[in-house]
Amino acid sequence: MLVMNNDNTGYKTGTIQGFTLLEILVAMLIIATVLVTVFRLHIQTINMTNAARFYTTAALLAEKKMADLDIDKENIKDSSGVFEEQFSEYSWNIKVEDMETELIEGDDDTLNLKKIDLDLSVNNREYVYSVRAYRFVEDD
Repeated sequence: MLVMNNDNTGYKTGTIQGFTLLEILVAMLIIATVLVTVFRLHIQTINMTNAARFYTTAALLAEKKMADLDIDKENIKDSSGVFEEQFSEYSWNIKVEDMETELIEGDDDTLNLKKIDLDLSVNNREYVYSVRAYRFVEDD
C-alpha cells in the first residue's frame, strides 16, 4: 500500500492511500490459482460420482442379466444388446466358451461347463464392468 505525506512541497497535505498495480496483480494471481484449484476439485468430484453411480448400477444390471441366463439355460450363447427403459444407455455383451476340465469325472457327457463373460458399458465404453461366471449346461 502506498502512503504519501508531503508537508513542505506544496502538495496537498494528508494521506493518499491506494494499492499499487503490482499488489493488485499478485492478489489476482492468488485468486486465479485458488479458483482453478477449486474448479479442478469440483470436476474430479463429479467424475468420481459418475463412476460410483455406474459401478453401482452396473453390478445390479449384471446380476439381472446373469439371472436371465440362469432362467433360460438352453439359449446361452454369444449375444449383445441394450437394456430397456431407464437403463437404455447401458449396453451388454456376452461371450460364451466351452470349457473342459479334468476335475469332473464320470460317464455323464450331458453336462457341459461354459465360461460366460459379461461386459456392461456406458457412453461408448467410457466405463466398463466385467463379470465372469461358469455354468453347467445340459445337452439335449
